[in-house]
Formats: sequence, structure tokens, C-alpha cells
Amino acid sequence: RLQSGRLCDMNGHSIFWNALAYQQQQVAMFLLHHFPPGSAQGIDLWEVHQRRKDTLLHLCVYFQYFSAPVAELFEVLFLGMGQVDSNSFQAYWNRANADSDTFLHCAAARRNFWVMRYVASHAGEILFRNGRTSALEVLLEKLEEVGVSCPTADFPEMEVKRSWMDFSRYLPMAEPTAFADMELEVQQSTGTYRVAAHRCVLGAASGVLHQELSAAGRVLLIDPLSCRSSKVLDTVLTFIYSSRISCDYREDGCLLWQLLCLCARYQLPEPLWRYARSALLLAVKNAV
Repeated sequence: RLQSGRLCDMNGHSIFWNALAYQQQQVAMFLLHHFPPGSAQGIDLWEVHQRRKDTLLHLCVYFQYFSAPVAELFEVLFLGMGQVDSNSFQAYWNRANADSDTFLHCAAARRNFWVMRYVASHAGEILFRNGRTSALEVLLEKLEEVGVSCPTADFPEMEVKRSWMDFSRYLPMAEPTAFADMELEVQQSTGTYRVAAHRCVLGAASGVLHQELSAAGRVLLIDPLSCRSSKVLDTVLTFIYSSRISCDYREDGCLLWQLLCLCARYQLPEPLWRYARSALLLAVKNAV
């Protein structure tokens, strides 16, 4: 009877590793269920191939048929690493194999949009980290190889004419602003950032914000999957209040990605959405 998820063969590979390497998704899920990571005989999520330096996430991406069950397996591993050791999972996500490719580089090279989209939703910043080049750059190269051209990356106007409504005098700043009746909160790595704002102004700019601000409560927590930066939130507020785009991070793909996610999450005005999309494409292209 199998009593450990860490049982290894003569080459030093665990039984779980071999299940992934031979693309046996059902066996891998069985082992995860019976030998959960973190238990005494549980699966070692940090296992790495001694020669190729592949991780378990690399093996998931290598599946010939990336089906829904395989996607579920990937999700369990991706999220499980953070639960077992929150101090190490970021380094593991960015670990490169002997070819200097992270699992995300491999996903991009295989045009695995499910993995790219999933990672973007849960840890978008690692899309832009690189050893040789970022995963997004690899994806752009692979798309060009099959004749798929990227959208035009022209910068839109930095200001939208909207003479009938100008709330710039009430733009939220560090000190209290007149008539503010609520606060927006962003959870950053350096701590919590709060800024006072006005329900009526935010609600007029976004139907999603209008609905969320209709509930009782003074503080609205910005979705951390969309934004974890005070800079990005300030860009959005500046545009909503003054129709002017203020962005001093045009070369920072991670922050531009958050700006785009924030626009999508809260259905912000189309001009800001176009700016975020174009700026992100330019940042990626200029990095190649």
C-alpha cells in the first residue's frame, strides 16, 4: 500500500513527479488528494529536476493536451504553493529551468492562453519579470511567427475634452478634500493606501462603482486582483475628476497591466481604457 507522496524512483524523481512527467492527470490528482502538501508524507511542491531544473509548474505546461482537468491540476499547484510557504512561492514561480525559461515562458511559447490569463488574474506582475525576456515578449514573438499581428500601439491623447464637467478642484489628495463622503482603499505591499473621494463623481464615471458605492459603508476596498498600487489608483482618479491622464510609469509593464485590469474590472471610461491598452503594448514592444 502506498504510504507517502514522496516515494522516489532510482533517479530521485517522486511518484508525483512521474505522474506529471508522463502526463497522468488523474494519478496526479489522486496523489494530491491522499498526500496533501504540508502533511508529514505530503507531496513536495518544491521538487525540481536536478539536471533540467524544471519545476512542477513546468511539467503542467508541458502537457500535450491542456484540458480542463489539467487546468484544474495547474490551479491546485499554483495556489497550493502560496498556502504551504507564502515566503517562497514568488521565487518558485519565477524559477527558470536550464534553458533560462520560467514555466510562464514555456506557456507563452506554446501559446497557452489559459495559463497566461490565469496568471495575469492572480499574479500579473510576473508576466513582466524576465531573465532573458518577459513572457509577454515571448508570446508576441510566437504570435508573429504564425502571422498574427499585434494591435497598433499608438498613444492616445493625454486629455479628453469634456467641458461640461470638471471636478479637478475636488481631486482627492493626501489632505482631506471638500465634500468627500467615502474613501477608496488599495492594499499595497508597503501597506494600506486610502484616499478620500466623492460617491457621486465615481458613480457617474462607472456603473460598477455606482452599484458598489450604493451599499452602506465609508470605505471601498479596490479589488486586489486588479490593482495593488496607489500610483495606478491616482491615475484613475485624476482622469475621472479632470479628464486628464497623469501617468509617470509608462515603461512599467506591471503597473500598466494593473491600470488595464482596473479599467476592465470597474468598466471605467473608454478613453482611459484605450490609453492603458496602448501604453501597455508600447511598453512590451519597447522592451523587446
